[in-house]
Amino acid sequence: MPFNDEPHASLALFDPLVADWFVEAVGQPTAIQTLAWPVIARGEHVLLSAPTGSGKTLTAFLFALERLLLGHWPLGTTRVLYVSPLKALNTDIARNLAQPLAALTARLEDQGADPPAIRIGVRSGDTTPAERAKMIRRPPEILVTTPESLNLLLASQHAPRLFGGLQTVILDEVHAIADGKRGVHLMTGIERLTLLAGEFQRVALSATVSPMSLMAAYVGGATWDGRTHTPRPVTQVAAPGAKQIELTQAQPMARPGLEAADRWRVAAEDIRRLILEHQTTLVFVNSRRAAERLTLAVNDGQPEPLAFSHHGSLSRETRQAVERRLKSGDLRAVIATGSLELGIDIGALDLVVMYETPPGVAATLQRVGRAGHGVGEVSRGVLLSPSGRDMLLATVMADCVAARELEPLAPPRGPLDVLCQVILGLCARDTWDLGDLYDQIRCAWSYHELPRAHFDRVIDLLAGRWARPGQPGLDTRLHVDRLAQTATANPKALRHLATQGGTIPDRGYFTLRVQSSGARLGELDEEYVFERSIGDRLVLGTQAWRIEAINANDVLVSPDPSGGPAPFWRAEDNPRETLFATRVAEFLEAAEGWLASGEGGAGIAAATDLSPEAVAILETYLHSQREATRSPLPHRHHLLAEQLDLKQSGGGLQQLVLHTHWGGRLNVPYALALAAACRRAGQPVRTYGNDNGVLLLADVVPAAADVLEWVRPDNLLDLLREQLPHAAVFGARFREAAGTAMVVSRGFPGRRTPLWLTRQRAKELLEATSDQPDFPLALEAWRACLQDQFDLPTLSTRLAELQAGEIDWSTCSTVQPSPFASGLAWKMTGELMYADDAPTSAASLTDQLLTDLVFDAKLRPALPAAVCDELAAKLARTAPGYAPGTAAELVDLVRDRVWLTAAEWAELLAAVGRDHGLDPAALAAEAAPRLATVQPPGGGALTMALEQVPWLEAVLGHELTDRLSAAERAQLTPPSADLEGLLLAWAAGRGAVALDAFTAALGLPPAQVDAAAAGLAARPAPGPP
Repeated sequence: MPFNDEPHASLALFDPLVADWFVEAVGQPTAIQTLAWPVIARGEHVLLSAPTGSGKTLTAFLFALERLLLGHWPLGTTRVLYVSPLKALNTDIARNLAQPLAALTARLEDQGADPPAIRIGVRSGDTTPAERAKMIRRPPEILVTTPESLNLLLASQHAPRLFGGLQTVILDEVHAIADGKRGVHLMTGIERLTLLAGEFQRVALSATVSPMSLMAAYVGGATWDGRTHTPRPVTQVAAPGAKQIELTQAQPMARPGLEAADRWRVAAEDIRRLILEHQTTLVFVNSRRAAERLTLAVNDGQPEPLAFSHHGSLSRETRQAVERRLKSGDLRAVIATGSLELGIDIGALDLVVMYETPPGVAATLQRVGRAGHGVGEVSRGVLLSPSGRDMLLATVMADCVAARELEPLAPPRGPLDVLCQVILGLCARDTWDLGDLYDQIRCAWSYHELPRAHFDRVIDLLAGRWARPGQPGLDTRLHVDRLAQTATANPKALRHLATQGGTIPDRGYFTLRVQSSGARLGELDEEYVFERSIGDRLVLGTQAWRIEAINANDVLVSPDPSGGPAPFWRAEDNPRETLFATRVAEFLEAAEGWLASGEGGAGIAAATDLSPEAVAILETYLHSQREATRSPLPHRHHLLAEQLDLKQSGGGLQQLVLHTHWGGRLNVPYALALAAACRRAGQPVRTYGNDNGVLLLADVVPAAADVLEWVRPDNLLDLLREQLPHAAVFGARFREAAGTAMVVSRGFPGRRTPLWLTRQRAKELLEATSDQPDFPLALEAWRACLQDQFDLPTLSTRLAELQAGEIDWSTCSTVQPSPFASGLAWKMTGELMYADDAPTSAASLTDQLLTDLVFDAKLRPALPAAVCDELAAKLARTAPGYAPGTAAELVDLVRDRVWLTAAEWAELLAAVGRDHGLDPAALAAEAAPRLATVQPPGGGALTMALEQVPWLEAVLGHELTDRLSAAERAQLTPPSADLEGLLLAWAAGRGAVALDAFTAALGLPPAQVDAAAAGLAARPAPGPP
C-alpha cells in the first residue's frame, strides 16, 4: 500500500479523547500506524509488515481498546484474541496493554464518564488451574494466548461461551511459525473460531516476511458457502523504507597462530570489551551449549558476572529474572539463543553481537533489530566469526542484510499428523458429516488442496482401521458411522488432546532440580545425562552445580563453587536456506576470479565492507582451500570432487567429498540418491550431506565421473523412493508425525518419556505398518521430507545444469580433508555417535532365531488360567470398570471385535448396567440403527456393526441382511474377502481363544478354519523390538 504522509488524518479516525492521549503519551503516528489504521477502521483483514520497534502492537490494539472503553462492544465475553508463539511475549503484551488501558480509563473518568472495567487474561501452559477456572467463569474481554492453548480451549465445552462474541484476532510474529506445523495448527484453530463467532477481523503482524502475498493468503484462509471456497481478501500494509542498520564484522578467532583451545577465551575477551563499551548488550549464539560456554568464558575472572545466559532449557523463572534485570539496567549483557529473537520486552539495547552467523537472513534481521528498538533509532550489530568458514558466511550475510534479501517462507501443505488433532478437536463437541468436515478443514490455507483420499485415510486411522495388539495409539478415537457418513470423537480423544496435543516435538529432557528444595533450574538433554555420573560438575546459568542423584525424571544437584563444563543439547541441523546457499556459492565464484588473477585481497576489499585485517584473514582462508586441493574453489558453476585416501593416514577407508555449496536442503537428498545409485551399481557406500557438500565413504569409493552421472533429474525421485525409507531423516520425521498424531505417547505432565523409548516405539509402529502402503503417518513422513525438508525442484535444476555442462566439475586427491571438507567429517562422526532414528531393517537371521524361540511352545512359560480370563474380560470390556458407557462406544466395541455371539452380547449389556447404572435395553435400542443381527448358514446369531456385514458376506458368499441398499453396499468396501483376514481380526480382540468358537459362530467345516489358521501361522512374523 502506498504511503501518504498524513499522520493527523489517521488519528482523526479515533475518538478525540483517544487521539489526544496518543499524541501526548506517544507522539505522532509512525508510518505503519498511518497506513494501517484506515484499513483497520474499515474492518478489513490486514497483514502488517514493519521493522521491530515501529509500534505494530499498538497499531493492532488501539481501535479495539477504544471500542471496548467507549462501549461499542458489550462486555462479559472475549472480544479481542491475541496469539503469539511465545509464552513470555504474551506476559509482556498483557503488561504493556495495561498501561494505555489505565491511562485511557483515567481520562474517561476525568470527563465524568463511567468507563467499563476491561479485563486482560493470559492463558498458556503456565496458567494455574485457579486462573483457568476464573477465566471460564468470567471471560476476559482481551485474551492473550499461544497456538497450543488456543486449540485446547477450542476443544473444551466452554468454547462457545468464551469465543462466541469475538470481534478481532491479532496474530503476532506470524512469520516465526508460518513455515512449520505450529502455524498450521494455529490457522486451523482460527478457522474453527469462525464456527463459534462468525466472521471477525484478522490482523497479522510481522517484522520480516516474504513474500507478503503468500502470507496474506495464509492468514486469510477461505470461506465456504456450501458450494465453493472463496479466499478472504487480506490487505497488505508494509512500512515504507527500511530500518537503518549498521552491521559490522569482527574476527577474533582467526588471528594467526591461535590455538583451538584458546578460541573461547579470545572470543570472550572481544565480547567483554564490547560489553564494557556499551550500556546494554545482547549477544546471540546458535546453540544452548554455546550460550553457556560463552557466558562462562565472559564472566571468568570478573568480580561480578557481566553476562547471564538465556535459552529454552533454563527454567521460566530464571529466564524472567534475567529479562527483568537486563531491562532495569542491573545487568550489562545477556548471551542468548533465539529465545530472545522475538519481541520480548527487555528494554533499550545499545548493541547486538552475533557470535557465529545466524541460520538465515530473516533471523539476522530479527536479531540485530533488537538494538535501537525505538522508532527512528539505528540498529547496531556485530557479526563475530569464530573461524574462516564462518567469516565467509558472515560476509555474504552482511550483503544479504543490506539488500534485505529474505528467504521466501514456505508453509507446509496438508500435514496429516496435524490433521489428526484438527479432526478430533472439531469432533470433540459436535457430530460432523464427513463431507462437511472435509470442506471445513479446507478453509485453512494449508489444507485447501488436501486430497479427499488423504482425508479419508486419516479418518480411517482415527477410527481404528489399523488397531492391533501392542499399539494402543492405533485404537479407536473417532466414532465413525459409515452408513450415515458422520463422525464424533470419543471421550478418550479429548483426554489425548489435553495431554498429548501440540506440534512441538518432545525430546525427553531431564529436569534439573536443586536437591534440597526441588526448585527447577532447567532441562538437560537425555544423551548428555546418559554420559554423566554422580559427582560430575556442570555450569548452567552462571552457577556451578554438582550432580547428587539421577532418577527417571530429574537430575538433582547441589551448589559447588569449583565449577565445571557447560552441558550439551543435541539438536538436528538447521540447514542453510537455498537462497543464502546460492549467494555463498556466487561469492565463491567471484572470489575464485579474484584469487586466480592475483587480486584476491583487492577484489574482496572492493566487494565488501571488511576491514583490511578481515580481508587478509578471509583471503588466507580461501587460499588455504585452493592450496590444499590444488584446484579452483568450488562455487555456483564449479563442483569439486575431492578424493581422500585415508588408508595412507591409517583411516582404512576411502572418501569422496563433492563440494557443491548447494545447501543442506539440496545436499541431504542428493546424498540419499547417491547412496541408492551406488548400491544399484554394485558399489555400496555410506553418504552424508551438509550445507557445503556430500561425503561418500567406503572401502573403495566409485570414481567421481561415475557418481556424478548416476543421479539425474529423471531418476532422482526413484532413487529417493528406494533410499529414503531406510534413512534416519525419514525415521525422525515419522517419529515426529506419530507424536503429533498422538499415536506414540509424548508422556504425561510431570512424567518424562525417554527419547530412546519414543524412538523405539516409533520404529515398532513403522515396522508394524510397513506392509500398509496407505498408512497416513508414513505418507506424512514422506511429505515432510520431500516437501518441507528437501528442495527437490532446485535440486533437479542443479542436476540438469550438471548434466548440461553449465556446472563444471573437476577432481583432486588429498590425504587430509581440505578446509571446506572438515565440517562433513564432523557431521559423519556426530551421526555415528548419536543418530538413532534410522528405521530398522527387515528381520535378519538373528531375528528369526529369536522369533523361533519366542514362538516355541516348549520354551514359553505357562500363563495361569486366571490371568488369561482376566485379560479376556478386559478385552471384551466386561471386566468391572471397563464397560462402554455410550451407544457410540458400544458400536465401536462390536466393530472392533467383528461380532458378538448372543451370550457375549448379553454379558456385555449386563456389564453396561453394572458399571454405569444404565438401562441396557435402552442403550442397545440407541445403538440398534448401527448394529445388525445376522445368522450365517449353520452358525449362530451374531451381533455385528451394520457397516461390517458386507465383509462377512464377502467371506461366506451369502447375503446376511436386507437392511443395506445397493448404494450403501457400494460405499462399504470390505477390507478383504479371505478367511485368514477375518480370523486375524476376530482373534486380535480376544486374547487366548480356541478356534472352536470361530468355527461354531460361522458354521464352517473345522478343516477350512484349520487351514486359515495355518496360513496365518505361515505368515512372516515381525522382527522383535
